[in-house]
Amino acid sequence: MPASAASSSAASSSHCKTHAQALPQRCQSLQQHAYRRSICNTHIKPSGSRSRQVKVSCAAGQQWDTGCKLVGCGSSVPEAVLSNKDLEQLVETDDDWIASRTGIRRRHILGKHETLSDHAAKASQQALDMAGIHAEDVDLIILATSSPDDLFGSACRVQSILGAKNATAFDLTAACSGFVIGLISAASYIRTGLYRNIIVIGADALSRYTDWRDRSTCILFGDGTGAMVLTAQQGQCSLLGLDAHSDGGGQKHLNCYFSQEGLKPLNSTGASAEGSFSNIAMSGQDVFRFAVRAVPLVRH
Repeated sequence: MPASAASSSAASSSHCKTHAQALPQRCQSLQQHAYRRSICNTHIKPSGSRSRQVKVSCAAGQQWDTGCKLVGCGSSVPEAVLSNKDLEQLVETDDDWIASRTGIRRRHILGKHETLSDHAAKASQQALDMAGIHAEDVDLIILATSSPDDLFGSACRVQSILGAKNATAFDLTAACSGFVIGLISAASYIRTGLYRNIIVIGADALSRYTDWRDRSTCILFGDGTGAMVLTAQQGQCSLLGLDAHSDGGGQKHLNCYFSQEGLKPLNSTGASAEGSFSNIAMSGQDVFRFAVRAVPLVRH
């Protein structure tokens, strides 16, 4: 989990209970009770900064007029695979060392003629098929990614491939928390009544920015997509609660910066130079320390 990104969690269930925290009382059903959020500045981070904590409580006698429901999911990954054994030829590591620390034994990598948008559309179509919803009935597509095919975004390309001609589409960038933030955003749109059917996609092609000779990063990253369809339902909401925080001070520990100067040289050789990003850089121990400190605070 990037230290510079939002740390977040969301829970959904058919019962009025979340893993994030104990509720003040047991709810019998979401039709009798609903959740409300209260913002409490109660937790002090070790650095001394005050964190906004989103509390979720059960409000008796209330219910959602409109809530969200998960009705379909799908996934798609490239065919090409880079195994831990393959990485042994590039860096000083081995399969047991990687698997024991990360649980990863292989990662999927985009091929020469593959795009992230194509895989995102395939995952989305699977989710729509499971949900029994036609593409033209989709109102919104949220694509959570840090590595789109197009700097201007890839959500509209996904919309075009699907034929979701009635849908608004936009990209969302929140690194490892992107899909959760997308889910929270979709639920909020549905709760307000603005949209009924929403596709949330988590997709990345981080192999494009991975240094395969950097052991601290190359063992972690690969390419793939997952998608979820949410639809509106009356009287209850399957998203039971959320807790989200951001700490931009950790950006120095995990980043992928634009690699050139802001102003291109205005001469015959530099004026038409192509822009690019650096490879992913990470201080693994600092990111780990952030994760083990931040995640428990989100859960409790």
